[in-house]
Amino acid sequence: MITTTRPLPGWVLTADHANVSPLTGTLSTEQVEHRETFAAFVREHAQGPYAGELRELYECGLQYNERHFAGALVPPYVLLSEPSSPRAIGDWSRISGSGLLSQIRIRPSILTGKHSAVREGAEYASGRFLYAADILLHEMIHQWHTEVTGQTERSMHGHGPAFRDVCNQIGKQLGLPPVGTKRQKQLPACNQWPHNVRPAGYYLGAIADAPEQPQDPEPTETSARDYGAMFAAALTALPEPDARDVLTEWISTLPDGLRPVFDNVVGIPGEHPVMQPDTTLPVPTNGDTQVIVDKPVTRAKRRTTKPAKPKCPHCGSTRRTVNVHDSTRVWCWKCQKRLGPA
Repeated sequence: MITTTRPLPGWVLTADHANVSPLTGTLSTEQVEHRETFAAFVREHAQGPYAGELRELYECGLQYNERHFAGALVPPYVLLSEPSSPRAIGDWSRISGSGLLSQIRIRPSILTGKHSAVREGAEYASGRFLYAADILLHEMIHQWHTEVTGQTERSMHGHGPAFRDVCNQIGKQLGLPPVGTKRQKQLPACNQWPHNVRPAGYYLGAIADAPEQPQDPEPTETSARDYGAMFAAALTALPEPDARDVLTEWISTLPDGLRPVFDNVVGIPGEHPVMQPDTTLPVPTNGDTQVIVDKPVTRAKRRTTKPAKPKCPHCGSTRRTVNVHDSTRVWCWKCQKRLGPA
């Protein structure tokens, strides 16, 4: 088991974590050298149909490590192969298929366009690669918690508060809204991060359930309330006590057409005004008449009564014994007296 020095609440990924990383002493020099040599070899000599994508993914991994993890991670083994779960688009394993440490698998159909989540065609190749690069970033957070912090959160399949905090830490740098765990229903789930918080159009139309050319929505009260709900959730979910800068960035991402729909405007000195949406919902009406939906009428179940069984005139028992060969020979089960025909 990897021992670790866990950071305090509100921690930030800095070079200090790299200096105290529990990777020191837990990975042998041979293992670190092999992973670094393997990554360099793939970038230089990869072949096959996915050679170009593998080189770019390894380059992305190096950039993510320096930018978001303070260079504390040793390059993992990145494979374009099927994850263990048929529903997963990627996974991270502490032990690779070859018995080495730290493996990230990305489903190849994401890059080829055969997967149902993305669109086929050469015009969507760049968007599909961005989608795969986000899978790599997601799995690198699992690597960080396993090899650096030790907070694997197995009871929550690796997507607990520790995973959420790193997602929000990196998401703040990328300008993404915050996410939560599955128990935080008011926020997007961190197990789908960062795909579920990327702005419309980020994947260049490569997402199958997105419009071909996503544009800003038309300014309506419904969409304004949706933005307001996400905005209010961002207020309560940010771990930093001073969230002024984050809120300013959040407001700047709103479409211009939605801002006049917000009723109350509260100004912050020297900053962009914080807009509070009107959360009151309109009363459903049909013309000038209020629509009243009647509750469905539930009918009582009909109770069926069985006919009363005849009682023995001698003892009052209702249990009888009938001769299997002659049904006319009937006795009382209790007093054994002859009763007559069954």
